[in-house]
This record gives sequence, structure tokens and C-alpha cells, in this order.
Amino acid sequence: MEAEDIEPVSLVVKRAVFRDRRVTSANTILPGGAGITIIRDFANSAQIEILDPVDPLITDGPGGMLTDTSLDGGNASSHGYAVEATLPMGALPLFSNGVAGQVVTFAYPHGSGFVIYSTIPLDFYLGGSGVNPPRDNMRLIYAPNILAFAMSLRKTETTLTVDPASGQYGGMTDLSATLLTDDGDPVPGQMVEFSLGGVPVGSDMTDAAGVAMLAGISLGSLGAGSYPGHVTAAFDGTDDFHPSMSAAGLTVTKAPLSVTADDATKLPGAPLPAFTATYSGFVLAEGPAVLAGTLTFTTPATASSPVGTYPVTPDGLTSDNYDITFVPGTLTVTYNICLMYDSTRAANSGSTIPIRLRLCDAAGNNLSSPGIMVRATHVEMLPAMTMWPADDSGNANPGGVFRVTGGGYHFNLQTDKAMPGGSYNLVFTVGDDPVSHTAPFRIR
Repeated sequence: MEAEDIEPVSLVVKRAVFRDRRVTSANTILPGGAGITIIRDFANSAQIEILDPVDPLITDGPGGMLTDTSLDGGNASSHGYAVEATLPMGALPLFSNGVAGQVVTFAYPHGSGFVIYSTIPLDFYLGGSGVNPPRDNMRLIYAPNILAFAMSLRKTETTLTVDPASGQYGGMTDLSATLLTDDGDPVPGQMVEFSLGGVPVGSDMTDAAGVAMLAGISLGSLGAGSYPGHVTAAFDGTDDFHPSMSAAGLTVTKAPLSVTADDATKLPGAPLPAFTATYSGFVLAEGPAVLAGTLTFTTPATASSPVGTYPVTPDGLTSDNYDITFVPGTLTVTYNICLMYDSTRAANSGSTIPIRLRLCDAAGNNLSSPGIMVRATHVEMLPAMTMWPADDSGNANPGGVFRVTGGGYHFNLQTDKAMPGGSYNLVFTVGDDPVSHTAPFRIR
């Protein structure tokens, strides 16, 4: 084989084995071996020794056991050696001539394969038994073992490390793993399979940094909690790389759920209403039925509480899968407006309409008091909500304030002549009552 042919063949078959009895200018023909110092030496023969440690495929491979004695039977068999310090990076010294730093057989990586080189004529010197002991051991033991070792060199050991994953209940998670050689170099362009709880969820090819990722993987209905070893990643290996796999934990956090008390109103003296709540945050089409406990409400308000606003706070529910936040609502206690005029009787536009009313509790009892101010703010036409000013007739109600009279309140509403026929409301406020009230009237 010519020198220019050796490198292409090495790259195609990914391993080349050289047994060189001449030991002459070997570094000029070995693929990637230009920097190796190889010395021809017939003057200083020695018994060949197996270096320790060495791959077990060489010493106990498919051909059988190979020892220092069976190598050459004590014969002087060295025709030369390579200087160990000049071997390429990653080289594996296999046999020596017994002198430190002098290697007679070695392997080294080149391109995407390996080169194995020996300076000794083992077919002539191998020890053994039979008609032709050296050649018998060469053919039956050494050759099968060294070829098995050569085949093994085309696979690089890999380490696959999968990262711990996390996600919310009912949500998704992202998975990632890194594939490296045992030397810590990234292994790009390789497919990594991911599983959750033993169920395959997809695969991705490693990038230039050896990282494979899957985003947005559903957690299904897996409950909140910690799951050691639940995330697995596997690399099946190739002709060049040994398979590897690893596992990591999965943490599923509770999904946020808010329980908000619905706002409610009641009249003074009325019993507390049956409070309700609104839920926000359920996943997986779930509802309140999946929650444990009993929904309860607390409020400082009572049936006799005066007009005003009071918090209503929900409580009492628990869940293994939801992180529940209870949000207060508002109970508004507002006056019952008792009308003291016929609101169905239509008046002419431009006329004065006497609006008389009382502030009542739920039972209709009069709560009107000179200390409670009632003030008109505006007039609105229904249903378009066109607004008009709340003018009083003859300045009878300065500032829009109702007069207190006859155990109630009185406002002389001066309607505008431009008001079209229809239904209207006089809008007014009452003391500390947080609710605006209305008094209806009609224009013909």
C-alpha cells in the first residue's frame, strides 16, 4: 500500500492495523504519525512485555489468553521501538521492550478512527506450541485479540447527563440532557430519547455543545410532588459511540388557584345572604369537586350592621394539587328606598315633579334622619342613559340637597322643556351609603 492510500482507507474503515518488521520511516506512512519518533534497533533485543494496564481484549480476548511468555517465549524479538513521549495525544501504549519510554506496540486516534502499530515481527517470534508455535499463536491468539481490540476502539465511551425537571400540576415541563465523551468533549449530531416515568415523550438531536432539549412536554395528570428518577434520557449509541443513559428527578409544584368571595349586598336588618365564590386557576377541566374541605365564609357584618361595606373572606378548602389563595369579597349594606309618590304618573316636560322618599330597612321601617344627607346628582334617561342636570324648582333644594320633612326627604325636580317623553331616573347619594340610588319618573 502506498503512503498516499493509507489515510483515505483509515478514514473509511475507521481503524488500521500495521505490523512493521522493517521499522523504516514508519512515521512517514502512518496516518497522523508525522510527529512520532520510531527507531530501528536490531542491536538491543529484549523480551516483549505487556504494559499494565492494558485492554482485556488483548490479554483475554476471543483468541484466548496472551501473556508476556506466550508473546515471544522469551525470544529476543524487538526490531525497533517508538519513543512514548512522541506518540499522538490520546495514544494507548500496549507493549514495550522492557525499557521505560520505549513502546513496541501502540494505538492512537486519528480522524474518526484509530491506528494500531507494532514494530515486532510477531508471526516469527510469538511463543507457543505445535508445528510452528510462533505462527500458531499469531494466527490463533494474537491476531483475533488485537483485531477485537481494534474493533472496540471505534466506539468512544459516552456520558449522558439529564437535568432535573420541574413544572406545575396540569402544565408542561422542559427536558434537557448533555452527551459528552469520557474526556468531556461534546458529542453533537446524536439522537437522545426522553421518557417520563418510563413513557417515551420524544427525542432531539444534540447540538454543537452536546445538548438535546425538548420543550413543552405535558405532565398530564401527574400529581404535585417529587419524583426521583422520573426523567430519563437514553442514547442508543452508534458505530462510533457507546450507548449511555441517565435519570433525574421531576418536581411537580402545585397549580395556583384563587377562590374569591363574590360581592354581595343586603338591606339593613336583613339576614346575611348565602355567600358564593368564584374560582380561577383550575386545570385539566377540573372544578371545585376535586377540592377537599368545606367552603366557609367569615364577615364582621351581622343582620343589624349599619349601612357600609364589610369584607367577606372565604376559607376551608384544601388540595394536594392546588396552592389555594383566598381572596376577600365585599358585602355592601345599603338603604332600602321607600318611594312616597306615584312614579308611574307621567308629567309634562318643563314641569316640577315632587320627589318624596324615605330611607328604610329591609322590613320597610323608616330610618330617615336629619343627620343623613340625601343629595341629587343628575338625571338620566332610560335606556340610553342620556344625562340631564338635577335642577330644583325655585331654589327649594340648594346644592341638590333633599329637604327633610314629614319623616322623609323631598326634592322638587324641575324638568327641562327639551326632555322627550320617556322614563327617567333621578340619581342621588345617601350619607355614607356606598351605593348610588335612583328615584324613577316619567315624562309624557
